Amino acid sequence: MRAFAADVSYAVGMVRQATTIQSKREVWAIRSELRDAESSARKLCSEDAVVGCESKTPCGVGTCRFAQGDLVEIVLPPETLVASIPKPCGGMGYEIDAAVAALRAHRRIRDGR
Repeated sequence: MRAFAADVSYAVGMVRQATTIQSKREVWAIRSELRDAESSARKLCSEDAVVGCESKTPCGVGTCRFAQGDLVEIVLPPETLVASIPKPCGGMGYEIDAAVAALRAHRRIRDGR
């Protein structure tokens, strides 16, 4: 604790480092959650034998009928949808960074941060 009191720049550096680590953990947790949601939705979709899914959102988020929790509320901008990441039902995939940013922003607003 003396180091924090004696050297303000050290204290600021330690806080900055801790904030960076916490931010990276949050991003990686969200990435993992999105991948799990997509995997689960694709599995459920293939088991359900849905023909002609009407959802224009990626699997597991937005209007996907297998989206759960606050992933239902995620709206990805059209420019983040990627045709090269196909959905089994014929829709589009998405850029993971855009989904992470959307979910992070949604949760910060919801939590009042």
